[in-house]
Amino acid sequence: MSKSADIKVSISHNQNNVSVLDILNLFQATGWQLDYHGNIGYLPINDEDYNWTTVLVSDKQKVYDDIYKKIQKKETIGITLVNQQTDIGMNLLIDFAIQTLNFDLSINRKEINEIKTTDFSFYLTKIVPILQKAGLIIEIIECIEA
Repeated sequence: MSKSADIKVSISHNQNNVSVLDILNLFQATGWQLDYHGNIGYLPINDEDYNWTTVLVSDKQKVYDDIYKKIQKKETIGITLVNQQTDIGMNLLIDFAIQTLNFDLSINRKEINEIKTTDFSFYLTKIVPILQKAGLIIEIIECIEA
């Protein structure tokens, strides 16, 4: 039986009024990429059932255009991010108001070998500094493995 692991971050204040696209750009500037084996995974416009789609990396501008439209429509934004150095990745869900970020740790999930559980510290040390740099004030962090 496979495990699932998530990190849910609740934001109390967006002090720099950053956008979802600003957050994605910060992730990319710090070693995360949208490219996963030549594709970008994301939630398309008008998606209500979390039916992820993929497009070629060369269509990156379409993804950004769709994200902008999703924000205008007050839809949840979903994008796949992969760490360039480790090939470990996650699906990130952000509500349009940037109050909640949910990281589904589903791509080559990092584990602590001795106890076969998710190495949440690996992810937190990479995620939290980016959110702090963006000026997001974190209220709650939940790490869940099931």
